[in-house]
Amino acid sequence: MIPMPNNLNQMIRQANMTKREVAALKGITPENLSRQVNGHTNITLADAEHYAKILNCTPQQVLFVQQPADIIGFTHIDANENLLRDITPETPRGKIWGHAQFHRNYAVVYSTDDDYYGRWSHWNGAICFMDRAPIDDNRISKDAIGRHSWCKLSNGPTEHGSDILCGNIFPEPGNLYTIDNPEIGRRIDSQKLDWATPNIINFMMPDMRELQIVMNDKQK
Repeated sequence: MIPMPNNLNQMIRQANMTKREVAALKGITPENLSRQVNGHTNITLADAEHYAKILNCTPQQVLFVQQPADIIGFTHIDANENLLRDITPETPRGKIWGHAQFHRNYAVVYSTDDDYYGRWSHWNGAICFMDRAPIDDNRISKDAIGRHSWCKLSNGPTEHGSDILCGNIFPEPGNLYTIDNPEIGRRIDSQKLDWATPNIINFMMPDMRELQIVMNDKQK
């Protein structure tokens, strides 16, 4: 069995408790606790919730060593195949927790109407990650040029109702850009952009990669 990393040891230290004290409160032997700390016995979600109560932290802080990525918005696909984006980097909606290092990224969660079974159905529940630095710095990343990227239009929403677009970004004279998305057959020319950042990776089945979506209370 490959040891599964977790953050239990660090959270015990932060709580200023001994492992023997935690084991007693958990109702297990110190040896069993050590096996979980070392990753030789997996920590279930129920275990993490119990440890979180003992250590006054969240279950995710027990389960994951890496820092989470902020969820900055959603892309919803309705029954008419309209892509409705609601992206607000300044007010994250929640966090994505996982074993990979995502804390330098922003995340967007995809969803679809319950009665939608079209060509984009496989995006329902998917998560995509983007480099957060160009958004925070309000700049056009050189890594976004010629690649599938996210960008924000300076002059407000298009006729499709969003000022956040995805597509391949190409420079034009005069600090303007073309955003071309061949997947949906849409190209917009001569646009001024506030920022552009590359789409780093998409997870179509987050559960298979042990990613957890934890929304802020007001977003639930």
